[in-house]
Amino acid sequence: MTLTFLACAGAGQAAPSPKAQPLSKAELQARRTAEALYAQARRQAKAEDFAAARTSLDDALKQDSTFDPARYLRATLHQNDGRYDLAVKDFDVLIAREPDQAALNNGRCWSRGLGNVELDLALADCETALKLQPGNAAILDSRGFVKLRKGDLAGAVADYDAALKASPDQAASLFGRGVAKRRQGAKAAGDADLAGARKVDPGVEQEFAGYGVTP
Repeated sequence: MTLTFLACAGAGQAAPSPKAQPLSKAELQARRTAEALYAQARRQAKAEDFAAARTSLDDALKQDSTFDPARYLRATLHQNDGRYDLAVKDFDVLIAREPDQAALNNGRCWSRGLGNVELDLALADCETALKLQPGNAAILDSRGFVKLRKGDLAGAVADYDAALKASPDQAASLFGRGVAKRRQGAKAAGDADLAGARKVDPGVEQEFAGYGVTP
């Protein structure tokens, strides 16, 4: 899975919705304030003012710590900024409330994979996500990346194969598979995947370099 605004591993899913529950007058006012701050954060993020967006989201969650769309977006921004530990903490809260959301489990898998930490837990997160949403290309890509981190090259190639079967133009999956194949010693096949990935997304190599992954 690649990092994109509002798509943290997101398994092709939207941000979680706040839980429907009766609110007191004070809670309703806090929710409305949180919603306004969340809308502001989305505008700021789209304008690439990410520091301001994070501040707005922090303020939104101070108003209403149960407003999950704000926490989900903040997790995404933490990922984009390389604050993977903070992203994991936000996903921990979200998953505690909604354990059966594939996007949330995938998001935590991806955060751990990007940070190159707790890779066994990352793999477990991806396994959970795939049980909830079998065959999802984004989740398969995340699991392939984690296996690449762990040095399970055959497993990484298999996951990337499956991801590309479901979504043939995923540059990240092509690039990751190319790296894995080269590390297996299949240089020509790996180079073909890398070339294909660069054609789809010229920035994919720089993106992977930012993760510390090079061919």
